[in-house]
Amino acid sequence: MISNSHAHLCPKGSISLIGRASSVIYEASQQLARKQQGVSVCVSLGAGELMTTSFIPVIQAMMKDNSTKAILAIGQLYGQAEFELADYYKKCRKKKPLALYIPGKTLFSNDKKPILGTNPIRPADVITQKQTALNKAGIRVIYSCEDLGTFFEQATP
Repeated sequence: MISNSHAHLCPKGSISLIGRASSVIYEASQQLARKQQGVSVCVSLGAGELMTTSFIPVIQAMMKDNSTKAILAIGQLYGQAEFELADYYKKCRKKKPLALYIPGKTLFSNDKKPILGTNPIRPADVITQKQTALNKAGIRVIYSCEDLGTFFEQATP
């Protein structure tokens, strides 16, 4: 789903949002608005069986969009999309500031056992692996949902 946000929820601006969790995208847009930052484009990729596309084609379009000065992505615990995004961004010649938040690390602390039927790696370890790959690719990792609106204060005019 591609959406132009309602002005009372999200003022027009220069940051593009992309993610799987619409509630976290909404939280990000609210934090940006409180910091006097607005949104140029907002894309919800869907999750699970409802996934419509991946990060890369949408971020490629955002990189070309003149109204987008920076990109905030919301990832997820499961899947390889964040690793694929890290590989893509590493190779990308023309880059805009990109930050990514993966919800759930505090929920899935290292003392939690893996979820039945999933990878035997602990969920918090999966998130750490993704964060490491993203950092190595030059993508700013946001570690707390409370910080979604802060990175772009320096990234955009």
